Amino acid sequence: DHERVLTARGRRQAETQGLWLGAHGPRPATVLCSSAARTRETAALLAAAANWTVEPCAQATLYDATVDALLDAVRAVDDAVDAVLLVGHAPSVPALVSALATRGDDLALACEPATLFRLECDCRRWTE
Repeated sequence: DHERVLTARGRRQAETQGLWLGAHGPRPATVLCSSAARTRETAALLAAAANWTVEPCAQATLYDATVDALLDAVRAVDDAVDAVLLVGHAPSVPALVSALATRGDDLALACEPATLFRLECDCRRWTE
């Protein structure tokens, strides 16, 4: 599963999401993705469609990650960075969004492939 690449539909979805992200910002200075082939491909397609020059940073710890592992990756981002794009997998990413933005609802049950979440945080450091 780690080496599975995107389908044609997945490539179209990534490009569509990238166009939307490029039009609606913000422009991330950092793109984190899991080391899985499909997330690396998704991150590259998103960045190209959004017309970003940022190079995605693939991390093995983001594949099959826990919420804590995802939080650790975000907390490690340099504080000079004001926007981060995280490309990962369900149920990990929806569980992270549930933990940060809901009252415990399980978003993983409602997420289709290529679901996009945008969270804005009022904090000065990523460790917050």
